[in-house]
Amino acid sequence: MDLIFVTQRGSSFSIEVGYYDSVLEIKEKIEKYQRIPVSKQTLVFQRKVLQDDHNIEQCNLFNNSRLKLIISSPGNDDQKGSIKVVKTEQSP
Repeated sequence: MDLIFVTQRGSSFSIEVGYYDSVLEIKEKIEKYQRIPVSKQTLVFQRKVLQDDHNIEQCNLFNNSRLKLIISSPGNDDQKGSIKVVKTEQSP
């Protein structure tokens, strides 16, 4: 079955996936064919972020379903939940 992916910029592409593929396996196929690292991908279907461990059936995906592909920007590499400590010097 084919899934259609639409990016933030409005471009789209389709990829053939298996009926029992997980979201992670779909992301790996996107990485293989579109060269977008899995770590940069977020897939959204019907306004819900798809979880990597869910499969196509759990996500209610069908042939020619349209998914939004959100690609995090290179400047957005902070890990979720991480805290940055910044030291500042005070003048006397």
